Order: sequence, then structure tokens, then C-alpha cells
Amino acid sequence: MNTVGRFQAFSYACDDPLAANSIFISYKFNHSFDDIFRSDSSYYSIYIDPDIGNPKDDYLGTGKDFLYAYNSDTLQDEILDVHPPMLGIHFLKGPMDTFGNYISLSHVMPMVFDTNLIQAINPPEHDVEYYRYMSGSWKDGLPLNSGDFGYSNDSIVNFPFPDHPTNSLGWSELAAQNPLADRRAVASFGPTTLLTGSTNHLLVGLYASNEVGPTSQLEEMQKRKQLFTWHFNGGWHSYDKPVYLCPNPNSAFLYKRPLLAIVKLFPNPAKESFRVAVFGHWLLHVSICDQHQRVIYEQDLESLDFEFSTKGLPPGIYFVNCVLSNGERIIEKVIVNL
Repeated sequence: MNTVGRFQAFSYACDDPLAANSIFISYKFNHSFDDIFRSDSSYYSIYIDPDIGNPKDDYLGTGKDFLYAYNSDTLQDEILDVHPPMLGIHFLKGPMDTFGNYISLSHVMPMVFDTNLIQAINPPEHDVEYYRYMSGSWKDGLPLNSGDFGYSNDSIVNFPFPDHPTNSLGWSELAAQNPLADRRAVASFGPTTLLTGSTNHLLVGLYASNEVGPTSQLEEMQKRKQLFTWHFNGGWHSYDKPVYLCPNPNSAFLYKRPLLAIVKLFPNPAKESFRVAVFGHWLLHVSICDQHQRVIYEQDLESLDFEFSTKGLPPGIYFVNCVLSNGERIIEKVIVNL
């Protein structure tokens, strides 16, 4: 399998405190195969190493499409010598399956760098161990379970430490008083099938909170999640109302232009029409192909968006080829339903 990956990080230059401490990373993958047409049971996984101050005393927690890291001593960090911040990782957009449906975050596997602890929860070393972590199991094949580190014979779960750190009766690292060690995590989307010629895009937000204590920090993280979930699902090209990330509307769109464009196609699946919206660069040419690679429509234009009526099209899978002003060629898959 040949995979080309392109990555960019960008932020917003404005006076909104929620946007000021947020960075976004865009991942794009193009897949091709020399001798096969598809690869089944595949995962997209992101390796996470938070390292807040002293890397050996961090704890992890999870929420919906969300992973966060905080200091085990929530009042002081021995390296930073200040009240420790919280780092949040928000999975804003996952890959699409072969039917054009977005895949939600499926697993988060914690990882501990400490050879004095259980060997099975230490980092993977062989290919099969990497795949086990990506698919929700420890390196010895035991699935993630609830309680303590997540290595037990209790009920099988997909996400560790889901409860609030201050809930003494819930499952969190702080409540369990797990041994201190360098924490890492693998967040995965899948399983899915990779087709030759397919393209997928992931978008992740990194948020930092300097509030005091995990309760206030998680409240601020929730505000960020709500803001950017809405923003990245129509905020750049909202046709019903403007989007203001900043308190001062005059500075709302003072962003740092991404080197790579971000393309959003919606709705998907489409019934009567679909729209392509581009952020960062101009859309110069659009062509639409059916699943047999026959061109059914093409147009030259210079715009930030494009709308296409699906009336008269047979139901099925179509591919929208976009040529952008920065030279990028991006293919988005759309499903047309009756």
C-alpha cells in the first residue's frame, strides 16, 4: 500500500480567549495499491503524548470525541512550578467509510511507559501489538476493561476513564489513584476499508485551559468543544447567520491562512443537491464522476463554494474532483439517494 499524507497546523489570530489557546491539525491521506483494490479491517489512529510539565505524573480522561490530560497533582506541577494546565484533544472530523459516512472515534487506548508496571500496558514493539492497540486491545490481546488502568477481567469498554476526576465513585485515574508514569494514548477510527484511489481527511483540535482545577478546566473545554463543533460544521460558510469567533466582529476573520485548503461537502448523503465549500483557497475547477470514472459534469469557476443539483442522477456513489488555487487536487465522495 502506498499512502501520501499531508499535514498542517493552523490557529486563529483574534482576541477570543477560547480561540487564542486552540490549535488545529489537519491530516489528509491518499491511498493507492500496487496489486490489490482494497484493504479491509483498517484503522486510522493518532498517537498522543501530552507531557504536561513533568511527563511522569499525567493522568488521562475521555469524553465524546474527546481525550484530555491533566496533572495527577491538580494543584502544583514540580517542573512548571505553577498551577498545572489541562490539555484537550478534540476529534472534530473522522474519515469516511466506503459509503461516504463519517466514522466516529471508535477506541482510545491508554499506554504507560514504565517497565516496573504490567508489561502488557507498555508501548507496542511488534506489528501485531501496534494493530492490537489500534483496534482496542492491549499488546497481549486482552481488550480494554473498566477499572484501574483498564487491564483487568471486568466489562469490555472502548474508552478509558470516562468519569469526572473529582467523582470519587467513578472510574477516573485520579479516583483510582493509578501509579504515576509517563502516559500516552492511541485514538482510533475504524475498522474500515481502504480503496485504491481513496482520500480521507481528519481534523483535530488541541485546546489548553489555564483555569484552576479540573472542574473549571473541563467546563472551559466543553465551551471550546461546542464552539468549534459548530464552527467546523458550517461556520466557515454559514448561509443563515455569520459566525463570530471573537467578541469584536471586526476581528472575526483575522485567521492565519492554512497552506492546505480544507474542503467540506454537505449534505452527504444528498437527496436534491449538495454543496462544496472551501476554506483557505479558491475553487477553480470542479468535475463530477460516477463510480465507473465517467465524467458526468465539469465546470471552471473562481469561487469559495459550489452547489450541484442531483435531480435526474441515478442513486449511487459519485466523486467530486476539485482543483484549487494553491494547486491542490482534492477528491470528495458523495452518496446520492432518492
